[in-house]
Amino acid sequence: MEREALNLVLEVLENLPGFRADIDNAKDVIKAALAQPEQEPVATVQCIHGITIGYLEIMQPVGTKLYTAPPQRPWVGLTDDELADLSASGLSLWALWRAIEAKLKERNA
Repeated sequence: MEREALNLVLEVLENLPGFRADIDNAKDVIKAALAQPEQEPVATVQCIHGITIGYLEIMQPVGTKLYTAPPQRPWVGLTDDELADLSASGLSLWALWRAIEAKLKERNA
């Protein structure tokens, strides 16, 4: 279902007229997500017994799919317009690096 939605959005973006960096960035992100192989669950929770770790009991609902690793998300960078806005802000080089870092952390959190 999710892959179908991504394919639909990608098709719409590819048919938009004009050249805009944000559209190209969105297309790149979608293509990267679609290139990732779909991860298959290694198990499904079948009972309601919890796992005790120290004093903490962890219980997952029946039917929860379990994976060996969390799904990978594609890296989302900044568009040319965003970089131009930041560089035109008059910040010192050090402050500019920190502003770019903060934006990237926000995007990829």
